[in-house]
Amino acid sequence: MRRRTTNVFSLSFLDAMTCGFGAVVLFFMVINAAVGTRADQVTGDLKAEVDRLEQEVLEGHQDLVELRNSVRVVDQRDVEARGLSRQIIESIEDLQIELATYENTTLAQAAIKLLAKDFNLGNDCLCSEALKTAFITDPVVIPPETKTKTALFTEKYFSS
Repeated sequence: MRRRTTNVFSLSFLDAMTCGFGAVVLFFMVINAAVGTRADQVTGDLKAEVDRLEQEVLEGHQDLVELRNSVRVVDQRDVEARGLSRQIIESIEDLQIELATYENTTLAQAAIKLLAKDFNLGNDCLCSEALKTAFITDPVVIPPETKTKTALFTEKYFSS
C-alpha cells in the first residue's frame, strides 16, 4: 500500500484558517461597532456643543447691535444736552450782566435820592421843581421804557 502524499493545504487546514479568519473578522466587527457607537455619541455631543456656542454667538451679535444703537442714542442725547447746557449758561451769563446793570442803576438811584434829601439848598431855591414845566410831551404819550429810565428825576411829575 502505498502512502498517500501529504498535502499541506488539506481541507482541515483550510477549515482551521477560515475559522481563524472569521474570528478575526468578528472581533474587528464588534470593536468597530462599539467604536462607531461611541463616535456617534461623541459626535452628537460635540454637535450639540457647537449648536449651543453658535446660538450664544448669535445672541452676542444681537446684544452688540442693541448696545451700539444704545450708544448712538446716548451720544446724540449727550450732544443735545451739551448744546442746551451751553445755551443755558450763555443765558445765565447774559442775565447776570443785565442784573448787575440793574443793581448798579438801582444803587445809583438810591444814592442820588439819599444825597438829594441830605443836600439842603435852603427855602429860596426852586431846584427841586426845575423839571415841572420842562416837559412839553403829554405824559400819556411817553413810552413806559422812557419813564422807567428817567424815573429817578421825573417820577413825581409822571405819577399824576
